[in-house]
Formats: sequence, C-alpha cells, structure tokens
Amino acid sequence: MSTPSREEIDAKLMAIEARMDSRVASIEGKIDALLATLQGNEKLNTERWRTFDARAAVLDERDKRLTDIADRAVKAAEGAESAAQEARSLKLNFWASVVAQVAAVAAIIVGAYFANQASVIGIGQLIAAVAQQNAAPASSTAVPRKP
Repeated sequence: MSTPSREEIDAKLMAIEARMDSRVASIEGKIDALLATLQGNEKLNTERWRTFDARAAVLDERDKRLTDIADRAVKAAEGAESAAQEARSLKLNFWASVVAQVAAVAAIIVGAYFANQASVIGIGQLIAAVAQQNAAPASSTAVPRKP
C-alpha cells in the first residue's frame, strides 16, 4: 500500500467538506423550517390564549349574571313567602271582619225586634188607656177640687 498523495488527501477532504456542507445546509433548512413552524405555533398559541382569555371573560360575565339572577330568585322567593304570609293574615282579617259584620247585623235585627216589641206594647197600652178613658163616665174621671 502506498501512502496517499497530498492531492488525493485534499480531494478526499474537499469531498468530505462538500458532503458536510450539504448536510449542514440540509440541517439548517430543517432548523429554519422548525423555527418557522414554532413561530407559527407560537402565534397560533398566542391567538388561542387571547381567544381563551376572551372566552374566560365571557364566562366570568355569564357567571356573574347567573349569580345575580340566583340572588334575585332567592329574594323573590323570600318576598313570595312574606306575601303568602300577608295573604294568610289578610284572609284571616277578612273573615274576622265578615264575622264582625254578621254579628253587627244580628245585633241590629235583635235590637229592632225588641224596639218594635216595646213600641207595639206601648201602642197597645196607649190604646187600652184611651179605650178605658172613653168607656168610663165623664163624672168619674173628674177629680173634685179643694176650695
């Protein structure tokens, strides 16, 4: 075996260098493509996070509205409960006033009956007195005077 000459070694080194340059260029292309993809993904992720943040804000607002609606529903239920209690007391007051009015009408009827009965008895006594006075002789009704 003979030792390679300087030109052969230079040629081999140049071939190796050319292959390495092509490999480096290929790797650089792949790295550039990867970086471009990563930057695109980063932009996409940034947009997704913005969208996510916007959705989260919308959901937070919706949650606040739902909480507000739930609070109003609780207050309405409490108001309905107090209104029902007032309605019960109003119903009780209504029936109490009906009983008082019926009692008043009954008292008026009883009072009118007794007043009418007393009037009838008084009229009957007056008629009897007039009849007795008319039936008695005139002399007996005169009372003698003292001188």
